[in-house]
Amino acid sequence: MGASGWSYFVPYEANISAALQRLREDVFARGDYTYGDGVTEDERKAILEKVRPEMDPWMQTVREQAAKLQEPFRTLYLEQAERITGEIMGDGSVPPKKNRSQRR
Repeated sequence: MGASGWSYFVPYEANISAALQRLREDVFARGDYTYGDGVTEDERKAILEKVRPEMDPWMQTVREQAAKLQEPFRTLYLEQAERITGEIMGDGSVPPKKNRSQRR
């Protein structure tokens, strides 16, 4: 389990729960938070813009490597590479992991 450090200050509010809720709303409205890896949304977008042009050559390499694999590894390898490519070429969000009951 991981965490990221943060520190915020707000004007005095007698109702601590109300102050915390107002702070939460403000932080989320500004997008002033990080993903689980400590990268902000703006940083993530900049990284994606840099990486996206490299995806076609990378997928070509993946296909060449996959051709050397036997089934079912070939299919699994390609599916994972396509999933990663989709995440990078899309908005960069990572879909939640499936739990055992949702797996094929």
